[in-house]
Amino acid sequence: MAEQATALSNILKTEVRADGLYMTVTREDRERIDTDKLKIALEKAQVMNVNLPKIFDVIKRARGVAERIGQPFRYYDNRKDKYMMFDAKPERATVTLSSEANALGLKITAEDVLWKAGQMRIAFGVDESRIEWAINDGSFDEPVEFAFCEKPEHGLDARIEMLVNIDEKAKPKLLPDGSVDFRNIELFKQVNTDDLIARRYPPTKGKDGIDVFGNPMPANEGRDLALPQGKNTVVDNTNQRLMAACSGFMYRDGQLVCVGEVLIIPKDVNFETGNIKYKGAVVIKGNIKAGFEVDAGQNVIIEGLVDGADITSRNGSITVKKAIFGHDDCTLYAKKNIECELAQNLCMEAEGKITIKKFCLQCKVTTAEFEAAAFIGGLLAATKKIKLLEAGNAKSVKTSIAIVDTRSQNFKEKLEELSKIEKKLKQKLEPLERRIRTIITMMKHQDTQIRGKTKDEIKKVTLEHSTLKKKVNYVEQKRSEIIKSSKAPPDTSGEIVVSGPIHPGVAIKLYHQDYQVRTKQSHKRYCIKDNILHSGSDTEETAGEADGSHDEGSQNIKKSDGPPVGEDADAAQNQ
Repeated sequence: MAEQATALSNILKTEVRADGLYMTVTREDRERIDTDKLKIALEKAQVMNVNLPKIFDVIKRARGVAERIGQPFRYYDNRKDKYMMFDAKPERATVTLSSEANALGLKITAEDVLWKAGQMRIAFGVDESRIEWAINDGSFDEPVEFAFCEKPEHGLDARIEMLVNIDEKAKPKLLPDGSVDFRNIELFKQVNTDDLIARRYPPTKGKDGIDVFGNPMPANEGRDLALPQGKNTVVDNTNQRLMAACSGFMYRDGQLVCVGEVLIIPKDVNFETGNIKYKGAVVIKGNIKAGFEVDAGQNVIIEGLVDGADITSRNGSITVKKAIFGHDDCTLYAKKNIECELAQNLCMEAEGKITIKKFCLQCKVTTAEFEAAAFIGGLLAATKKIKLLEAGNAKSVKTSIAIVDTRSQNFKEKLEELSKIEKKLKQKLEPLERRIRTIITMMKHQDTQIRGKTKDEIKKVTLEHSTLKKKVNYVEQKRSEIIKSSKAPPDTSGEIVVSGPIHPGVAIKLYHQDYQVRTKQSHKRYCIKDNILHSGSDTEETAGEADGSHDEGSQNIKKSDGPPVGEDADAAQNQ
C-alpha cells in the first residue's frame, strides 16, 4: 500500500490531517494533470474510497490552497482476492466469502466487496445491506445474492374484447320467477347497422430493464392482433372498433366474425331452436312445431309445414311451401303478402295479397286481395278483390265472403288518435293560460316597471303558449280534413269472382249489400253497380263492360232476394 501511495503522490499533492485528506492544486498543476490518466492511476492504486467528483472540482478551480477531498485513501489488499468468489450473471450477482480470511487475520469488509464488484463492472442493483448482513451475521462459505437486475417489463399483446358474445350455446330464457321458458332460447345474437361488435386494445411496447452490469435488457413488444373482420362488418379508422355494416345475425366463419342478413334455420323450429325472433329475413328449412313462434322483420320462407304456430312478418311477406294447420290456435300476419299450399283452422291477415294454391278451410282471413282454389267455411274479408275457383262445399257449410270498406274504420281511428293528442296539448295549455292571466293582473296593479327576471318569465311562458296553440290549431285542421274526406263517396270498385261452383250456405257481401246463396251457382262475378249488388258471369268483365251490355245470366240482386249476411242472417235462419 505504501507503493500505491507513493505512485499517487507523483500526480497529486495530498496531505493527511486530523479531519481527513487534503489536496492542493495550483494553476500550473492543473495544466499538467491529465484527468483520464489520474483515473487510471487511482484505479491501478486500488483506492477504494476515492471521491472523483470532488477531486475533479478541486483541479478545475485550482485555488492553490489545501482543500478537503474526503477521508484518507484506503487501499484494497490483493491478498483478499482468493477469499471472495464472485458469480456474476446479467440477472443477479453473488459473492461467497471464505471463513479462512478471518483465520488468517484478513478481515473482509463491505467496502472490499463493493470495490471488487466495481472492478468486475457490477454497477447496478447492488444491495450493500446484503453484504453487511453476510459479514456481520457470519454467513461465510455460502453464496449471498447482493446485486439484482431490473427486469424488463415486456409489452402486453393486443387484446380483442367481444362486446357481443356469439360463442354461447343456445340456452333457454330464465323468467323473473326463476322458471325457464324452453320455447324462448337464445339461439343467435342480433345486431343493427353500426352496432359495436368488438374492440381491439393495441399492443404495448414495454419497458427495458437494466442488468447488474448496467447494460439495457430489451423488452419484447406485445404481439399485435387484427380485428376478426368478416362478411358485413367494418373496422373504423382507428383500427380499434369492429362494427356491423348491416342489420342481421352474427356468426363465425373460422375465426372471423360475420353478420348474416338472411337467417337460415336448417331444421325444424322446436324445443331445440326455441321461438325465432329476428329483425331481418328468415328461411326455415324444416317445419314449425305447435306452440312455437316466428317473428321476423322481413320475409319469412318456410320450406316445410306449419302446425299450430304463429308467424309474423312485420315488413315483408310469408311463404309456406306446404300446408298450414292451425288447430284454431294459429295466427299469420304479413305486412305484404302471404302464400301457402293450403290452410286450415287459422287466422290470416295481410295488407297485400293472400294466395292459397289449394283450399282454405274454416279460416278467418283479412286482406286486400285474396286468391285460392277453394274457400270453405270461415270468414273472408278483402278490400279490393277476391278470386276463387270454388266457394263453400256440397255440405252447405256456412261460409262468409265479403268485400269491405275500411275507410270509415280508418277515419274513426284517426279521429280518436287526434282527440287524444288534442287532450294532452290542452292539459299543457291550461296552467300556462292561468299563469298569463296572473301576470296580466299583476301588471295592472303595479305602477313600477317590470324587472328583468319577470320579463324573462313572461317571454318564456308566452313562447310556450304560442307553440302549443299552433299545435292545437294544426290538430283541429287535420280533424277537419279527415271529416271532409269521410263525406266523400266511398270506393265500391271491389269484386268477388268465382270461376267454379258456389254452394248454398255461402253468404256474399259487398260493402253494405248482402246476398245469401240458396241454390248452387257457378261462374259468377259479384260487384256493385249503381249502388246495387250485381251478379253476372265471371267473364262479364271482359265480355261486356266496354259497351255496357251484359250476358243473359247477369242480374241485379236486391236485399229482398236473399237474407242478409252475418248476425241478421243467423236471426232469419232461426225464424
